[in-house]
Amino acid sequence: MRRTEPLTVVCVDDEPDILRLLTVAAEFQPDFEVVATTGDPGAAVDLIREHHPDVVILDHRLIDLRDPDHDRGRVDLMSTALVAMARAFVPDATVAVFTGRECIDRGGHDVGDVWVRKPHLDSLWPAIREAREPG
Repeated sequence: MRRTEPLTVVCVDDEPDILRLLTVAAEFQPDFEVVATTGDPGAAVDLIREHHPDVVILDHRLIDLRDPDHDRGRVDLMSTALVAMARAFVPDATVAVFTGRECIDRGGHDVGDVWVRKPHLDSLWPAIREAREPG
């Protein structure tokens, strides 16, 4: 059966301009609806629990805004932990990583279903659609 409602999306990025860009860009995609955005990884967990989104778009290098030192050594671990939590709360969600990094040492960690480099927003939506196709 073909889905008639848009896919719900939660966006997580510590750059407010990126969150605005994702929200505005989604308005031009009839099959996507951004239901929540945050720059705080802790708040992201609550939003994922609350909304049970079809798609989670997140930056790979999230900064914990509550950490005054912004420990860059923990940012990759935080994003990987957020992917794991999204999978736990919404196992069928597609996790899309939208990042400025060229490559990543996955180190055996799940870093999402889709990997799109900033600023290639035009590639993000088709990549998510492709990842969600059955088969």
